[in-house]
Amino acid sequence: MTTLQAFYHALDIAHVKRTLRLLFSFILVTFGQAAYSHTIAQVASVIGFTFLFYELTKHSPKRRFLFGTLFFFLVQCVELFWFTYHPVVAARSTFLLLAGLMGLQFGLLSLLITKKIITSRFTFLLIPAVWTLLEWSRFTWCSGFYFNLVGMQLAANTTTLQTASLFGLFGMSFWVMLTNVLVVRAFIVRKALAWLLAVFVALVPYLYGAWHLSVHSKAQEIYDLTHKPMQALIVHSKKVPEEFKPLPRPRLTPQKRAYTAWKELIEAIAPFYAKAKPDLILMPEGVIPYGSQTALFYPSQLNSLFLDAFKVPFPPLLNSVACSEEIASEVAKIFNCPLIIGLEGIEHVNYSDRPLYYNSAFFFSNKPNIPPQRYDKQVLVPMGEYIPCNFAKKWAAKYGIYDSFTPGKGAEPFEYNGHVIGASVCYEETVGSLMRQNSVQGATMLVNLTDDYWFPYSKLALQHFEHARPRTVENGVPLIRSCNFGISGVVDSLGRDVLVKEGDEVPSGFLVSFSTYHYPTLYGKWGDLPILLLCAILCLLFIKKSYNK
Repeated sequence: MTTLQAFYHALDIAHVKRTLRLLFSFILVTFGQAAYSHTIAQVASVIGFTFLFYELTKHSPKRRFLFGTLFFFLVQCVELFWFTYHPVVAARSTFLLLAGLMGLQFGLLSLLITKKIITSRFTFLLIPAVWTLLEWSRFTWCSGFYFNLVGMQLAANTTTLQTASLFGLFGMSFWVMLTNVLVVRAFIVRKALAWLLAVFVALVPYLYGAWHLSVHSKAQEIYDLTHKPMQALIVHSKKVPEEFKPLPRPRLTPQKRAYTAWKELIEAIAPFYAKAKPDLILMPEGVIPYGSQTALFYPSQLNSLFLDAFKVPFPPLLNSVACSEEIASEVAKIFNCPLIIGLEGIEHVNYSDRPLYYNSAFFFSNKPNIPPQRYDKQVLVPMGEYIPCNFAKKWAAKYGIYDSFTPGKGAEPFEYNGHVIGASVCYEETVGSLMRQNSVQGATMLVNLTDDYWFPYSKLALQHFEHARPRTVENGVPLIRSCNFGISGVVDSLGRDVLVKEGDEVPSGFLVSFSTYHYPTLYGKWGDLPILLLCAILCLLFIKKSYNK
């Protein structure tokens, strides 16, 4: 073999090795989430970015930025592919914009992936610090879109998930990036001490998680001896909204549409009326159309419905026509337990102006003469719940969206029988800082009402559920979910499934009994402040060091 042939042969081998390393990184990072593979996620949390970082150290800043941007853009194209299942074609391209913006974030991080920074004594800490701050920044420019945080790789395993109790999901993102950087560092410097440090950091989440599970599993056993489990009656479904049903579809009047929706919900819980005594009833978001106080239901209809379902008549009305609030209140009284349901809240601030509309979780007490409590959703979905600009109003009107909801102002926990219930609506449960508002106000459990129909038959339902799971460990409380076109059930305060189910074509109910064990956490007390403060300090120290040079 000539010298030139040997050179080309070596070049080809190097190219193949480089391609395989990058492909391996892409597979690990892309599918390293609980919605895809728990095993891959565990591997990705240690070496998912390792081979990519190693290759990036060989290139110029421009190439690192371009390659890092492209790599993460393609990762997000796969992870956000559920956007393409949206019934509205125009909305499907949104995932490309989101993937592009998240790719640019990673491109900026890639500028720091150099051998000098990675092999430095302390400056390598800048890489996980910057990435954590970039992920956190999504709340300001991305409507609180906290899907696909790198920390979700640790959340895929019950043991490593326990680290969420310390510094939340952002702290887990910091740790995943730190572990990957240390593995690359050890691979480059090839020293035993560097490998020992990388292995130790990779093991910390498992060691802490095993201890945390052991302590609180024993504490839960003791707690359950003196506290009876809660029994929840959860309603779930796979209801397709009228505006998204295929044409031609029957044109239902508002009254008929609302009555049919309530009829299906009541028929779903009727079988449990005589044979069960639930402590709480949950019904999903968005299943009942129109406002909670909109009078649509005739006494004769309701009387017949309640007699068929519960063998009791609907009580006399103050007005000639009833609203959804009156129906929900009566259901709570019949079952002698509270009902939490997603309804459209209406507030008349000034009767001369248009009312304010809210996407709300209502709490109806089983006790007489107690008005319903209401939590208003704080993080609204663009186009689905608010119209961000005037030119989009005409397009939104084609799909039955004529106005914007008003965002809620904060957490409004519901108190019942010694329990404090923190409510959330839809994907805002993925935002740790919002759910912590409930913990600060003493919440002992979380409730989420969701409608995942907007992306039917896709990975969204499972991804949404897995992104909600860390909230249990962050705040040390169980989570109860009622979902349309998604996953309903209960997750305990240690992030373990008690019982989870997907909905049926016709709304149905199921009973689940679970421990109400809860405990204080460092994250519940301090939130994201410690990890964000640490990241900010590391960045400032790097800036100061660079300035002094």
